[in-house]
Amino acid sequence: MLASIRGRLMLLVFTSIALVWGVALVASYRQATHEVEVWENARLAELAKMLARVSVAVASPSRSCSRLQPQRSPNRADRPRSVDRM
Repeated sequence: MLASIRGRLMLLVFTSIALVWGVALVASYRQATHEVEVWENARLAELAKMLARVSVAVASPSRSCSRLQPQRSPNRADRPRSVDRM
């Protein structure tokens, strides 16, 4: 065993430093895993909303995707394409 006061003090200081670093490491790890979990949940929620919009568009394409299709004027739809190019 350490006989001198200096040796005991050094052991106490190093043990305290190791303990503080250990607590900081555990707290940092828990905080990081919590942040990753929150981020992952937000990402999954965003993906679910996007998939819900896509499934609605696939289920009823005439209603939800009509704004994505180019709109033609009524008089151009009746003419053949060769007339459109002249």
